Amino acid sequence: MPRMHQERGLPLLGSAPALARAPHLFMADLALRHGGIAGFRVMNRRVVVVADPDMAHELLVSKWQRFVRGRQSANLGIIGKGLLTMTGEEWFERRRLAQAAFTRDMLKEVARHACESAMAVLAEWEDERQRDGTVSLETGMLRLSMRVIAGMLLSSDISTFDADRIGETLRRGLELVLRRNTALWAAPVWLPTPTNRGLLSVRRELTDFISRNIAARSTAGGDTPDLYQTMAAARDPRTGKGFSAEALIDETKTLFFAGYETAATGMTWALYLLAHHPDVAERLSAELAGVLGKGDPLADDLPRLPYLRAVLQEAMRVYPPVYALPRQALEDDEIGGHPIPRGTVVLASINGLHAAPPWGEDRQQFRPERFLQSDWPRRAYMPFGAGRHLCIGSDFAMTEISVVVAMIMQRYCLSTTSVVGSKARVTMVPDGAIRLGLEPRP
Repeated sequence: MPRMHQERGLPLLGSAPALARAPHLFMADLALRHGGIAGFRVMNRRVVVVADPDMAHELLVSKWQRFVRGRQSANLGIIGKGLLTMTGEEWFERRRLAQAAFTRDMLKEVARHACESAMAVLAEWEDERQRDGTVSLETGMLRLSMRVIAGMLLSSDISTFDADRIGETLRRGLELVLRRNTALWAAPVWLPTPTNRGLLSVRRELTDFISRNIAARSTAGGDTPDLYQTMAAARDPRTGKGFSAEALIDETKTLFFAGYETAATGMTWALYLLAHHPDVAERLSAELAGVLGKGDPLADDLPRLPYLRAVLQEAMRVYPPVYALPRQALEDDEIGGHPIPRGTVVLASINGLHAAPPWGEDRQQFRPERFLQSDWPRRAYMPFGAGRHLCIGSDFAMTEISVVVAMIMQRYCLSTTSVVGSKARVTMVPDGAIRLGLEPRP
């Protein structure tokens, strides 16, 4: 086994400036250039990044109890103490309890909410298209995602104004968490730094929004089968315990925080790629017409749309919304035979894995057909993570994204002259505005 490459970086600072500029690109490029694993330094802190499928599997699956969530995940606890921040037995108990809400029937409700939300955004798009000739892709998808998650979690029929306002709050929170995660030194939460004050402001605004909507649904009767009600009624099958009032609020905030931009980003990248690949778009439209006709997609329709699923899988391979998963070594250990000292932060680079050699010579291309084959490299694909901490909302997100993309492609031919790169917040988002052309289908 050759020695792990250690990036020298700058005196004193190490690789801190490169990491701050573009963490998703820096980590993926570094690991892929050096055999799938490499080390770098941020001040006096040593970090390892992995983009080899077997090593990532070892980190996240085989040794999940030895490499645990660290400071990067804990920083999300400033927003709310939920599944994203917990570790150990506490996480396991909460996950078991929350899992009761994510049922097969819930996915039917996700599809219904996604359909209704898409219709509202398409109506707004039609007005925008008539005025400007094109529409703002990312704005539309952010509004749509907010409507879906507000409806699913709290039965809230959110206005465009509130969707934009609370969406801006969540995006501000994501940017501040990234700033704290990549800072050379993270101040204690009680210290009133600009970042800490901003994060506490985000927490107050999000808590207020959720509390007002919980009160509104209670006044209206509170018997709508949304995720909040399902979680409130959930009981641990082993202990019989349910969520405390505080835990229920925290988990609701966590689901808002984790699900909002992730789904919106997934839809934005998928539609951007379809606008740039008319051959893929026409094949997808033909599948939708053959299976759905003029009908709107339901949850039960999605298994009959394999090309739609392949398109979305490939879009998330090329542009994974979550670009890295951090872990920390509890004790001296190793990954792929490389020594990892206790306390070392090890990052699985998702966009690095998604561009790793197992994907073949055409791995830089958008080619959904690769996911129609049975032998695609499953260990090199993890848009929702892997192992015990696989995202609890992965089926929720895939159902939402599938329904929305299907409905848009049923109604429009897409085009764009926008060419964008990616930038890192907590998710990987476009680095510029995308104006989307919409030509109604006959």
